[in-house]
Amino acid sequence: MIAALEAFLFDKFNQMPLAVRVFTYLFMLFLFAYLLLIPRFINGELVYKFEDGSTIPYIGGDIQMSIEGRLLKFKANEGGYWSVPIVSRLPHSVSVKFHHIDADRWFAVDFKSKNFWFKDMFQVEVTDEPPRVQLSASVDNKGTLSRIYVALGQIFSNQVSTAKAGMLELPGEIGPDEVDTGEVEHIKNEIIKTVSKVTGKDAHKITPSSRLADDIKATYVQRIKIVKDIERKFNLRIPYEHWNYLYTVSELVDYVHKRKIIEKKKEYRDSEKKSLDWPSIQQKIPIDQRPIFKR
Repeated sequence: MIAALEAFLFDKFNQMPLAVRVFTYLFMLFLFAYLLLIPRFINGELVYKFEDGSTIPYIGGDIQMSIEGRLLKFKANEGGYWSVPIVSRLPHSVSVKFHHIDADRWFAVDFKSKNFWFKDMFQVEVTDEPPRVQLSASVDNKGTLSRIYVALGQIFSNQVSTAKAGMLELPGEIGPDEVDTGEVEHIKNEIIKTVSKVTGKDAHKITPSSRLADDIKATYVQRIKIVKDIERKFNLRIPYEHWNYLYTVSELVDYVHKRKIIEKKKEYRDSEKKSLDWPSIQQKIPIDQRPIFKR
């Protein structure tokens, strides 16, 4: 069969009418351009939408899709951005499921193939009352694909009640000779104020041992807001894989205190004397002296 095809292409094609040959060339050119330009990924932003219309990144949101009977799992990154592959090269709609963490339900969102060519970024909104996940009417079309991080990787459990808590451990070269109790008290008071403000709970009833999910009943979105407020107050960035394993007020206090200890070392700050993010800290510190987040 291959030999017959070769014979047709090399022996018979030149003998065919000009119109047929031109049509064939144009078809091959169109097919090549289509395969070259067709989007290979659906890129988007997962956000939580409040009643007033404002949004915040739905950090760590779980995403999944089924391809040929295989379940593929993804996760939104620190900015709420995500990316899933388009396997088939033929025009088709893609159904992606998003997990509403507080409602513990999966919602399917369909992406039309015609939109892949015109939209670089899809925004997916998570809302409450009633719980819902849907495609936003407003779409970011800036085309800045560099902001997208592929969210492939290990899926983390969100069962806070049974998960093991995390802790930031400092090596002796970084840790202080003695703990500054005044600074720890200040951090504790600020974090309690933040938790009280976000959740509406009485600050006097929030103690260091209070568990955000079990005792204070903070929703997943409220936990995100608590972390964002803490980041602004203390001028630092807390990675998702850290804060998602800090379950009590005291664990948050201990983490922030140790991060501030690291920042007091001049070599671990940038040229503008701003706080470094966690990856930058890891790069600047020698391997045998790096702080470790254990869980």
